[in-house]
Amino acid sequence: MKNTVFCLSMYLIGASPLFADVTLTLNSGEFDLHDSGTVTDALTHLTWQSCAVGQTWDLSTRSCTGTAQVFSYANAMKITSDFADKTDWRLPNIYELNSILNLKTYDQPAEPFLFPQAPTDRGFISSTIYLPKAQSLVWMVLANSGKKTPAGAETHDGYYVRLVRGYMPSAKTPATQSAANHVATQVDLTVTLNVSANPAKRNRCVDYTIDVLNKSVVGATNATVSFYLAPNLMRYESASTYCEKKGDNVICQLGDLGAGEHTSKTIKVAMQKVGALSSSVFVKANETDANESDNQAQLMVSVKK
Repeated sequence: MKNTVFCLSMYLIGASPLFADVTLTLNSGEFDLHDSGTVTDALTHLTWQSCAVGQTWDLSTRSCTGTAQVFSYANAMKITSDFADKTDWRLPNIYELNSILNLKTYDQPAEPFLFPQAPTDRGFISSTIYLPKAQSLVWMVLANSGKKTPAGAETHDGYYVRLVRGYMPSAKTPATQSAANHVATQVDLTVTLNVSANPAKRNRCVDYTIDVLNKSVVGATNATVSFYLAPNLMRYESASTYCEKKGDNVICQLGDLGAGEHTSKTIKVAMQKVGALSSSVFVKANETDANESDNQAQLMVSVKK
């Protein structure tokens, strides 16, 4: 069983005067409320969990019970969920999170009928990093007002999380209107790899710099880049924010990259053996990539005594 809710207004959410690099256009939408505790927006094609992470859906009262949990950005990006027979739930980007504002009134929180018992004492975090060159901030939406604002990604207090699945239709420019629909929704990420010293010296540290660019006309969501650590040849020392060593790889969360946006990560390693050492990186996002050949890069470094 599902209930349908219509939101009849249409307006533009302009960029904040202080943070003028996000502008969102929201249209009226039709929402389907499912008995499973999910809400589907017919306009954006997104399906949301009715309850914040930590709360429990109660079908008998069509309400959310329990206390919502709070998460840092790094932990929020790791959340997985097996809910309503689906396992592809994820952290929304700022455009998606803004799409569930109350469409009747400018900058208001999400409609309580769609998302009951939503906590309002702090914001809901998105996967979108605020200014790729300033990796310490991410975008969030304030639960009590619906306003978007940058938030400290490293805060110990944490933020609420509302999970989503599916993807919004990508906006098309006049140059892409005649292209096939699947081409218009493809991204084109490219990655390059550089090193601070080549040749390098054994038992000395070098910095690998990873540069990622989104060359497409559409945004890339939840992008990650992986750096391969050659076993017994290099020793991991440190890395940029949102990077984590996992086995023989360093995985860096890039968040969302808009059309033409660029970001970089740095990984510090110590060279352990003399000889030629090949390093490689690989970048990916949720979307299909139009040219996978430039999603990876390799670099040969000579290591001397």
